[in-house]
Amino acid sequence: MSLLFMRRFWIGVLLPVFIDWLFMAGAIQLWWLWLPISAPLLIWAFFAYNKNRKEDADSRIWIRQQWEEQITTEKFEFCGRAYTFQETLSGTVISYNPNNDTIWVKTDAGDETQISAHGLPFRESHRIKKYEFNGYHDHHSYASFHDALIVNETTKERHVNMPEKCFIVFGLTTLTLLLFIRPIVRFTASVYSSAMPVPSFFPVTFIVTNIISAVSFIIFLFDFKNDDLWDIYLLSTLICHVLIRWLNIRASKFNIKFNRLVISFTR
Repeated sequence: MSLLFMRRFWIGVLLPVFIDWLFMAGAIQLWWLWLPISAPLLIWAFFAYNKNRKEDADSRIWIRQQWEEQITTEKFEFCGRAYTFQETLSGTVISYNPNNDTIWVKTDAGDETQISAHGLPFRESHRIKKYEFNGYHDHHSYASFHDALIVNETTKERHVNMPEKCFIVFGLTTLTLLLFIRPIVRFTASVYSSAMPVPSFFPVTFIVTNIISAVSFIIFLFDFKNDDLWDIYLLSTLICHVLIRWLNIRASKFNIKFNRLVISFTR
């Protein structure tokens, strides 16, 4: 657990401020009122933080060892998770119907099945393989994305079929940036793979600041003399753009590793 998420840390830090606000201005200088409580809480928080860091490090080492035993194919690690493809189908194309984009496949096990071609061109006797994309959180849980990669092994053509999520900054600044500075779109919108881990605080923070930005701007239109609303709008909008830029950088790093893994399975 991070130090900033510990209640005892914030109690120790904010107690002097609370005492100063509750009693009188300058009470914060009366250190004997708050130091006997704040000091032990802060010391306790720092010791607990160091202990948690050591436990997390040991846990990551153990989980990585579990991954090495469980994942036998090529993989990549990103933000404390391991990702790999797992083959779900391998066979030979019997027939291809371009009208409804389906193919009949005879699997290596001898079964015949009809599946979607996902827009890839196939001919009779072409080899096909399908993979699911697995993201391992720890040693016993993972998220699967079925039919994430479809490969025509004969022509080496492939199709990546991964769901995506999107965040867009709502407001006048977004429209202005998109109209006049097209390359700046990386600050106004982000489209990323659903498999990429995003901190739980991000969606809440982004949505709340986006709402604050939109509401403050709408109210400001009816109250031009309120400079505070304009400042709130600019600050919340700036935070939204910074969050989008951070998410795009994270998504770019994830995509680079993901594409390398795709190439390793299709070459």
